[in-house]
Amino acid sequence: MKINLKELSTKYDNIAVVIHTRPDGDAIGSAIGLYHGFSMVGKEIDLLCDMEIPRKMSFLYGTDKFKTTVEKKYDFVIFSDCGDPSRVGNIDMDWRSTKTMCIDHHQSSTNFCDIPNVDPSSASTCQLVLDILEENQIEITPDVANCLYAGLMTDTGNFSHTNATAKAFSDASKLCNYGACPNVLNRRIFKLMEGNKIKLLGNTMSNLKFFEDGRVAFFYMSLELLEKLEVGSSASEGLIDFALSVENVQIAIAVMQSADKTFKVSLRSISDIEVNRVAEHFGGGGHKQAAGCTLNGYYEDVKDKLIRQASFYTI
Repeated sequence: MKINLKELSTKYDNIAVVIHTRPDGDAIGSAIGLYHGFSMVGKEIDLLCDMEIPRKMSFLYGTDKFKTTVEKKYDFVIFSDCGDPSRVGNIDMDWRSTKTMCIDHHQSSTNFCDIPNVDPSSASTCQLVLDILEENQIEITPDVANCLYAGLMTDTGNFSHTNATAKAFSDASKLCNYGACPNVLNRRIFKLMEGNKIKLLGNTMSNLKFFEDGRVAFFYMSLELLEKLEVGSSASEGLIDFALSVENVQIAIAVMQSADKTFKVSLRSISDIEVNRVAEHFGGGGHKQAAGCTLNGYYEDVKDKLIRQASFYTI
């Protein structure tokens, strides 16, 4: 589907790009790519996210452009890397009264927008944005290439998931030619950790639990623990990959308490185990090997439900 940025910038006065809460590299990178594209055709747009950009991503160009509150009425809203409006969190917007577009690659995308541009075969939304920029003959600077590469890199698990296809590597090569620096991005996003995150890692891994003869790994982060270690919710990102790296583990589950009786769940899997189906059972979604959902209730009940559902997909 061809998206003409110049035409959109002429047709609509106030345009916003909104991404999902607890933003990852793909959401952030794709939104910045769109911001750059519109800027290059002379249009100033707003970037919206309901929380601050995670510290490990804040070095990327354009992250200072994001706003956490809606300050005006928009006549065109693009949901980037966001397949369902419930995922925008606390962004208070009457999006039903405006024209909307969705640029996404999740299998669970609900096609809720007026103009859906969803391609589940793509490893990342950043690849779709790369296509849009090239189709509009937009100059891709090294700074923007880094943002798009960061999204592609994070959504493929640093090119280790099954969605690391030939097209993903081809687009990564393109972005390198545009000036992206894989070694810098890999170190800043995957390698560097704050001191308190190391403490959180030590705590969670020392309390790692195993089920289904070791095929399911599970760990929990309470509000009390996060407050004790003085870390925010974003510090939990990436910890689940350590659980998945344990021998014989096929599914890793990370549960983080976000409020009283409210739990954010992240799931990862190996090989062809479709962990997104576990998330979808609880109203969430995501990728085959990386998905998430939110559950409400008592912790023990939440844990039991997750373990029971995950057990159906182990081999």
